[in-house]
Amino acid sequence: MIAKYVFPKDNVIDFVYRKYMSPSGDHFQRLLKYQARLPALLLAPPVNNEELDIDAHAAELNLPLTFRCENRGKVVMRSDWTENALWYTLDARPDCFFIGHDAPSRGAFILNVGGRAWAVCPEGHLFRHSKYYSLPKIDGIAQKIKAPFVHLLPDAIGENKCGDMGESFAAADLTYAYNWEWTQWKNKCPDGFEAELHDPREFGMSAWWLPHKINGERNVGFIGLNQWRRLFNEVKQVTRSALMVRGPMPYMILADTIIKDEDEHVYKWCMTTPPDLDLECFDGKDAILGEINEPRRRLLIRALDGDSVSMECTFEKFNNEEDGSKPVQDFGRLEFTTSGTRAIFRLMICAVQHDILPETCWLEENKVLEVSGVNPEHREVIEFGRGTMNEDTMHVIEKDAAGS
Repeated sequence: MIAKYVFPKDNVIDFVYRKYMSPSGDHFQRLLKYQARLPALLLAPPVNNEELDIDAHAAELNLPLTFRCENRGKVVMRSDWTENALWYTLDARPDCFFIGHDAPSRGAFILNVGGRAWAVCPEGHLFRHSKYYSLPKIDGIAQKIKAPFVHLLPDAIGENKCGDMGESFAAADLTYAYNWEWTQWKNKCPDGFEAELHDPREFGMSAWWLPHKINGERNVGFIGLNQWRRLFNEVKQVTRSALMVRGPMPYMILADTIIKDEDEHVYKWCMTTPPDLDLECFDGKDAILGEINEPRRRLLIRALDGDSVSMECTFEKFNNEEDGSKPVQDFGRLEFTTSGTRAIFRLMICAVQHDILPETCWLEENKVLEVSGVNPEHREVIEFGRGTMNEDTMHVIEKDAAGS
């Protein structure tokens, strides 16, 4: 609201403002608690609803399809700027100052496609346990309530750009946030904790971005003075990677590698959903999520690995009533579960269009994947590899003209 008042003619601010204020944007509406009524009445200029052709307005702006900022730890990918776009956001913050209510959700994602949300992130002050978030779990555990730094890893494609084949890629190292916990607003070191010797510069944040002190408070991530830490659940690796491929059927491939130690553990890949969805079917490879009510849109989540037959897939509803926080909010949770000394989850996610599912085939097991089947000419070939932190890397190496 304030940005619209200060910059009434800015095209990007106007686009966001129209999204939130127009009747056609109900599914983008913010919660009323964050929509200040006084600024809305006093500052915001009127909107002429007759001129709210949001899709056309967005197309005229020529906005980037990828936004990336290491300092904020945010990556946003869009297939296009229409209402039905595939839209993925990765949250991998390297800091912990000015963050408000802390939540064990570092590395969580949200996903929209077909004009609705499918993967969401609950409000941190209402949902205080990591089981509520779209994070990989090790024996049911992810992060503590005050999870520390994660590292949004450098991207060879470049900031706010797409690859040669029109793809976008991002990866984050979540290991430190799984290993350690921070204190909650303590002015001296509590028993069992030690001084945190790292600061956000070691996790990708630029030095110019960091304040040197904030009112003498030692519970924030500024240069030279950070937090108190305690070992929580030591793991060897938790990394998360995401690839968006654009075309006639835009899709995501999400890849998580999780290794705790040499012993066997139960590993889960989790996606938090709105409550109006249900698991229609799972055949050992493909999970189909569907809307309970009209218009009955559906989402495909496909396990790509050769050992996916050993995975279980479940869906359950939950809320925060057991935590005693109010208001009570309902969500759903989709989980893929496997056991072993490590877990590598590679999943393809896309909207189901006209009951047609894409075809996927490993040309080289777990290294080169072919995607086709939307139309006779649609085909992409994706190469998988390992990066400097042993994270999954993914690149489109072939793409037919029909997929461009």
